[in-house]
Amino acid sequence: MSTQSGQPIAALGVSAAPVVDPGRARGRSWVNVLIDRVDRLPGPTWLAYLFGLPPALLLVGLPFWISGQPVGVLPFEQAVWAFALVGSAAIIHYLSGVARDALADFAPMLSADAATLARLGHELTSIPARPALALLAFSAFRTTSAYAFQPESEGLVGVSLLGMAIRWPFETLMFGLVLALLFQTARQLRLVSRIHASAPRVNLFRPGPLYAFSRLTSRAAMGIAILVVPFGVNLTQAGSALDVIMTTSAMSMILVVAVLSFIWPLVGMHRRMDAEKHRLQAETGRRLEALIGELHASIDNGDLARADGQNKTLASLIAERDLLARFSTWPWQAGTAGAVMSAVLLPIALWVVTRLIERVL
Repeated sequence: MSTQSGQPIAALGVSAAPVVDPGRARGRSWVNVLIDRVDRLPGPTWLAYLFGLPPALLLVGLPFWISGQPVGVLPFEQAVWAFALVGSAAIIHYLSGVARDALADFAPMLSADAATLARLGHELTSIPARPALALLAFSAFRTTSAYAFQPESEGLVGVSLLGMAIRWPFETLMFGLVLALLFQTARQLRLVSRIHASAPRVNLFRPGPLYAFSRLTSRAAMGIAILVVPFGVNLTQAGSALDVIMTTSAMSMILVVAVLSFIWPLVGMHRRMDAEKHRLQAETGRRLEALIGELHASIDNGDLARADGQNKTLASLIAERDLLARFSTWPWQAGTAGAVMSAVLLPIALWVVTRLIERVL
């Protein structure tokens, strides 16, 4: 199978063979099974995640309460794990929907059949079963080793064995979902670059499809930044200057990754749009050059009637040149970059404000 431009669809990395049920053929990861179950719940999905937050907070606090700490009291640095658990699952779910809609908007540029689009949609919205299982296994190993070798930093001092037995699966699942979010985001953004590269041509006069995947990349960046916000507040709880420096460095690296996740997948399309803009400007420039030569000849020959028509055409070409100069070659709508930067800078601003309040009080 090939696109209308003759470029093989196989360049996308997907098979052209028809598929009845891509999910069943490739298997469902435990993350996608979880999301599928949320989808089957009545009501909007955001409401399901909102109602999932109190049980998550309860699971975080229960190990401490049954170990003798006051019931209902939950330190913020522990509560953030509940937000990380529910938030990671919610962001994965949300980005899958955004990716699906973005592909539908970009599809007219691909000249691909329904089977190929279905496979692309599956790639964008599903995490492979084996990598997802490996991430969960790594999370279990990390949690177990931290419990064994770093009990103080894990906040396990004074926690009973029953409390640790309750907390271990929760933390394993939470870290597994955070890793799954990062893994799936990387897969989605990599596929965006491949999809952009496979489009036969770029039409700057119809920019709607060109902006489609910027919705996914911008929301992925904002989702990563949102997860960092609680840790930015939690930074105020750090006990030493070294803790502050290490946590600030880690948070800054994550925010840099968030910005790159917005821009990097769109760089290829930016280059194609820029090349198309230069092509159109070059064509207009050649027409302007030729028309000005003809206009001069008409004036020299005294053919003022013809010169008047050529002058009107010249005004149209100048208007076209000015219009082309205003074309943006970045594949996102105005305001998108500002929204991403605001979301990314929010954790830093929040940290600065809380530190200032601490000093004043």
